Amino acid sequence: MKLWNIALSLGVIVALLFVLVVNARIENLHPDEHFDGEDMHLQEVYRLYIGLNDVENNSEVMPINEARELVDNICVRHGCGFTSFSARGGWIDNEKKVIRERTLVYMISFATEDQITIIMDEVMDALGQTSILLERQMSMQRFYYRKQEIKYPGQ
Repeated sequence: MKLWNIALSLGVIVALLFVLVVNARIENLHPDEHFDGEDMHLQEVYRLYIGLNDVENNSEVMPINEARELVDNICVRHGCGFTSFSARGGWIDNEKKVIRERTLVYMISFATEDQITIIMDEVMDALGQTSILLERQMSMQRFYYRKQEIKYPGQ
């Protein structure tokens, strides 16, 4: 009987711990109320992956800083703000050879699909690329300001 009471007590403790852990995990699934509601906007975010190698000879078409300046100017000319960073990419060509190249990644919000298409066409022409990898995601976004709220772009 004593063994049964110990097992029952341990079972209750384990069950209670399980409920607490599950409840904590469920709470973490809900967004922080501070950033919830009207302030957050569902927005499309485009991410462009732009390789810098020439497709014919597998060498870099231009120095990465020069390519970045060129793409920056194209984005701005079409009214798109962006965040960019450098990455290292790789892919396998038709002859099963692994190709590695430096890659520029551009994240662009508040743009239309037409703007993104025009930007990609101009970038491909300027850098002699045959393709750009495009990723599109929906994202909850808002600008955070310390002292005053300014209207969200496009709102």
